[in-house]
Amino acid sequence: MRPQAPVSLIIEPWRVTSRIRGDSAAAVLEQIEFQYGPDDRAVKLRGNADLKFGRQPEFKGALSSPHIDLDRVLALPESARRHPLAAVKTLAESFLAASRLPIPAALSLSAEGVTARRCSAGALRRRCKGRW
Repeated sequence: MRPQAPVSLIIEPWRVTSRIRGDSAAAVLEQIEFQYGPDDRAVKLRGNADLKFGRQPEFKGALSSPHIDLDRVLALPESARRHPLAAVKTLAESFLAASRLPIPAALSLSAEGVTARRCSAGALRRRCKGRW
């Protein structure tokens, strides 16, 4: 039996900036600006987060964007663009691969508008919880 090929995820560059206030017990991240992907086709999200330290560390955050164009962000071939759910799955897998945290985390993501297959959709909201 042949070994299976490793799963190929798209790993994109990312950047995050924030104002941070905190002490030895916790930190508050305000005015977060998170960019995922190269400048010419990046997803840009803004938000806030709380980070608790100590015996039970935890990360809770919320990020949002006014609009996300999945076709541009993912730079998928035309054949893959015909399947919007595949595009969303690819974005989620690559985002999670780039954001592995060693502590429990809860992250709320939202976009007021999403474009896939050159068609606009309404608001998108997703809450993720767990150890990434």
